[in-house]
Amino acid sequence: MHDLLATLTFNYVTASGNKTLRQHWASRYRDRNHWRTRVFAQAALSCAPRLADPIKRRVVVTRFGKRLLDHDNYVAGLKPLLDALTDNRLIWDDRMEYLDLVTEQGKLDPGSKPHMVVHIYDA
Repeated sequence: MHDLLATLTFNYVTASGNKTLRQHWASRYRDRNHWRTRVFAQAALSCAPRLADPIKRRVVVTRFGKRLLDHDNYVAGLKPLLDALTDNRLIWDDRMEYLDLVTEQGKLDPGSKPHMVVHIYDA
C-alpha cells in the first residue's frame, strides 16, 4: 500500500503532446514557468514534503478535459508538469527509477471546467 503524501489540484490541463511539440520555444518556456509556479503554489497549500534524497515516488495524474487524448499524446503533454514537480523537489527525477507514473483521464461533466488532479505517494 502506498501512503498518500499530497494532492495537488489545478484548474488547468496540460496541452497535448502534439500541441506542445509545435509550440514556439518562447511559448514553451512560458508554459513551463507557469506550471512551475502553479505546482509551487499547490505544494505550499497542501504542505507537500520536499525530497532531500533520491527516493522513488508514485504519481497519479488524472486529467478531466473536453475530450480524451490518446495515451501517447497525453503522456507527452505531461512533460511541463513533470518538470515542475522535479523543480519543486516533489519528485526526484522523471526517470523510471525515481518515478512510477500512472495516468488517468475522464470526460467532463456538463458545466464543469477542465482540471487536473495529481496524487503523490510513497512508492
